[in-house]
Amino acid sequence: MIIKHHEKPDTRTGSISLSDQRIVREYTREFQLETSEGDVTGAPGILLYVKNTVGIGIGSPLQYPDGSFDNFAFCTKIDCKHSDGKFWDVTISYATLDPQLCNENPLENVPVVTTEFIQWDEPIDKDIDGKPILNSAGDPFDPGLTRERNRQIIRISRNEQEFDVGLLALQDTVNRDTFIGFRKETVKCSPIHRSREFDPVVGVYWRVEYEFIFDPRGWKKEILDSGLRKRDGSVVSQIEVDGSPTTSPVPLDGAGQPLEQPVTAESAVYLSFEVYEKMDFEVFNFTHDSVFGSGGGEGFSGGEGEES
Repeated sequence: MIIKHHEKPDTRTGSISLSDQRIVREYTREFQLETSEGDVTGAPGILLYVKNTVGIGIGSPLQYPDGSFDNFAFCTKIDCKHSDGKFWDVTISYATLDPQLCNENPLENVPVVTTEFIQWDEPIDKDIDGKPILNSAGDPFDPGLTRERNRQIIRISRNEQEFDVGLLALQDTVNRDTFIGFRKETVKCSPIHRSREFDPVVGVYWRVEYEFIFDPRGWKKEILDSGLRKRDGSVVSQIEVDGSPTTSPVPLDGAGQPLEQPVTAESAVYLSFEVYEKMDFEVFNFTHDSVFGSGGGEGFSGGEGEES
């Protein structure tokens, strides 16, 4: 069995460097563990003792007995070596990491969030003032005009013990209620990707990537009410212009009758269609803070007081 342990303060190291355009601080601490005569404790037992008794495991923050610390330096590696007889030397390495992503248990890591924008050419049939885009004869252009549009993509990667395959049914649906701070019916769920992972702490788990697309104008589809035919009650007939059937769509008034020319922003009628099912996105179990929240901390300190 292990009788006692102590740190060797004169072996402590620290460094600061630039790596991949960011500052990295690294440290090491060394301990010596003494076992009883004839003890056959192996490396697994030593590592377990360091975690449970010394109180240092992968992901543990750096803090010295004198009170000095580095809030953003975490244990990244523990080495143990049987040095002489009943003694073991243990070296603990630390490095500055994102404090929310360095847990020994990967299921405790916060989601990783990335955002980007996609651009495409959107067909349009009205200008910024709501005026229909028509030619001088009052007909829609063929082909019509387009404009560049951008939508924000939000990708959220999260480690999950089990994956609920029922969530796949929410692909290509929009949020019924407010979701991670966005108004209802403005976020569409895109394909959900998952991969099977293994970790020695938790065993098999799933790395799941959710993709959401945000459009502040919502996901309803609007189109200018126009066509080649008109409706009179239950009777539908061809629209005629100057005594002949029209060959170009004519703007309609929302009730199946041709609009008087010229068509204005006030007289134009646009038909709106729900093309995406609305679903409850609370089942994803994301909150605004878990996705966009920021961490805190007090950096590092030289500490005060005497070595204990």
